[in-house]
Amino acid sequence: MTTENNLRDALLRENGIPHGGLSSDDRMMLDRLLERDKARVRHTKWIALTAWGMLALCYLVGYASQYFRDMFPRWIEGYVSVLVMVFYTVALIYTIGLVIRVFILRDRESKIHRVQVEARLASIDKALQEKLEKDAKA
Repeated sequence: MTTENNLRDALLRENGIPHGGLSSDDRMMLDRLLERDKARVRHTKWIALTAWGMLALCYLVGYASQYFRDMFPRWIEGYVSVLVMVFYTVALIYTIGLVIRVFILRDRESKIHRVQVEARLASIDKALQEKLEKDAKA
């Protein structure tokens, strides 16, 4: 029985979980970490969507300037083509960054969930051990 307890304690220490479970400060830190990552994903998403929207707007202006040549000055085609390249680059970079951030967030969420479950199991195990010791003494 003692080797099982030693193994359990060693496994819990290896995962960074104290024998009594997670403290409220540790839980708050994990929640802040997740909230920070979610905020980063939200900001990256909105920047990427804005860049894709601006790219679509540049294409519309470019097509309109080609279709209505007499209404638009000639120099606008050059500016539109430069803006298309800029917004396309920004949109691609932020879309790739969004995908990477989402994968990181999902990975951290699963790790944090696993740590919380292990901490709950450790606290349940501690309570059961205390009850067994109390029953053995009585």
